[in-house]
This record gives sequence, C-alpha cells and structure tokens, in this order.
Amino acid sequence: MYIIVGGTGHVGSAVAKTLLEGGKAVTVVTRNPEKAAAWRQRGAEVALADVHDMTLLREVFRQGKRAFLLNPNADISSDTDREECKTVRCLLEAIDGSGLEKVVAQSTMGAQPGEECGDLNVLYQLEEGLRNQPIPATIIRAAYYYSNWDTMVGPVTRDGVLSTMLPADPQAPHGRAGGSWKGRCAAPAGADRTDRHTSRRGAETLLP
Repeated sequence: MYIIVGGTGHVGSAVAKTLLEGGKAVTVVTRNPEKAAAWRQRGAEVALADVHDMTLLREVFRQGKRAFLLNPNADISSDTDREECKTVRCLLEAIDGSGLEKVVAQSTMGAQPGEECGDLNVLYQLEEGLRNQPIPATIIRAAYYYSNWDTMVGPVTRDGVLSTMLPADPQAPHGRAGGSWKGRCAAPAGADRTDRHTSRRGAETLLP
C-alpha cells in the first residue's frame, strides 16, 4: 500500500493517479471529506486525517509500506512559516514508529538553512529531518513550478501578457516542471531500492 499525503493537490494527485494506473494499492490522505468519493471511484482508499494529528497519521502510515510526503501550504492569513514548520515536525513524528520501508518527499532545489525565506527554509528542515531518521528516503528537488502561474491564467487570457520575474527570452530553467509531471516522477521514485537515502536534483535527473 502506498500512502499519499496531499493526495488531492497538484503533485499528490498525480502521484496517486500514476500508482493507480500501475495497479498499485493507494491510500489518499486528505482532510476534505468532499473529495473522498472521487478517489474511491478511482479505486483508492481514503484516509480523512489532518497532518497535525500525528497519532492518527501514524496509524494511517502503518497501513502501508511506502509514503509520499509534501508540506501543504499554510493559510496565507496565518504565520505561514510557523504553521508549515509545525507541519514538518508533525510529518516527521508521524513516520517515526510507522513501520514504513521507504518515503519520497517533494522539496525544492532552493531548500536552504536560515530564516524568513519561506518554503526554502521550511523544506530544508523537512530534508534534514528525513536524512536524520532511519527510513530510506528520496527527496525530489524541482527548481521551478509551472503551477506558480496558475493565478495568471485570467490576466493572460484577458490581456495577452504574462507577468513574470523571468527574463523575456530565458533559457529553460533547470529542473522546471509542472505538478502533474513531478507526480509522475515521484511515483517510480517510490519504487527505488530501500537501502539508502537519495536526492533527485532537477527535472532532467528524473527522466527515465
């Protein structure tokens, strides 16, 4: 059984779909009961759980052998760094004693130690936590996310202009990928050997 945290988002849903298409048993973890029926119709099991409920999440992990982890975005009206750091701690505590044989985690190439750099610091904490625990882990580090432009679809359609901080004629950013493509890469990563920790840096290194 594969346990997919964030299974209703861009990346997590692609991981779940890829595994289901490959005939794998999948449990999608979500806190939204309204999204459960659609996943059950696809053949997945659904676990209704909040990532901050470590005891319940650990019980979910104990039903599987491998898990896909990501750090869901916190509500932007909250202290996002504090909330997302809390989520990282909960994920790491939940896998402790879970019996999982392998975890795959979504990170970013810019992950780095420090403060006040948002996801870059939070995901570094997730990476370090995974490196310092015994379950073999693969960390996927994409450099740029096409989903960053999701909110620009309306203005682009209306005005024909894409506002971006990238140069007007850029070289393809190293490791640029969409959520669904990253998900399709994460699924086979979960089938890697289980005797080591690994990092996959950049989209090109994920290609078969």
